[in-house]
Amino acid sequence: MTDLNAQTSYQEKDCWFDNAKAFLIISVILGHFLSTVMSFASFETTFPKWVYVIYKTIYIFHMPVFMAISGRFSKRRVDSNDYVSVIKKVIVPYIIADTLLMLFFCALGYHSISDFSYLNPMYGMWYLFTIAFYQLISPYIVKYRFTFFVAIIVAIAANFFKFNLYGGFQRILTFYPFFLLG
Repeated sequence: MTDLNAQTSYQEKDCWFDNAKAFLIISVILGHFLSTVMSFASFETTFPKWVYVIYKTIYIFHMPVFMAISGRFSKRRVDSNDYVSVIKKVIVPYIIADTLLMLFFCALGYHSISDFSYLNPMYGMWYLFTIAFYQLISPYIVKYRFTFFVAIIVAIAANFFKFNLYGGFQRILTFYPFFLLG
């Protein structure tokens, strides 16, 4: 009987999303690796064109797809306006991780505490900050007609006009249509 329950729960899990997330994580690692390597050398003289093509291709799709998948798995929280779950499962881990990252870089002398703000996430913490923000605002925004199209227009405008927005808010405007798409 236990084997049947284990098999049922396994069948309910959609392996496509697990594989997609694994592929995207590998893409992020490869993209960041290529970015770091290319920043240490002159691209034109050192790297073949296909390396640059791989790098640009990864950066075209990996975060929009991550946001769409995150939107898919956030649907229950958004539909039920479950802000308590968002606080416990996204905001608290964000605050803990961002604080530890800040303390680590302050100890190494790369940053000072006066530079720190939770509204300006450090490094990869922008992703958790953005997901938390989306999950908190979406229950109120998706009620309106044409939300998706307005989000697309705002994202294009934010990137076209290069708004100088504080912290991760440029990314929040840019990736919100993909989150809604999920």
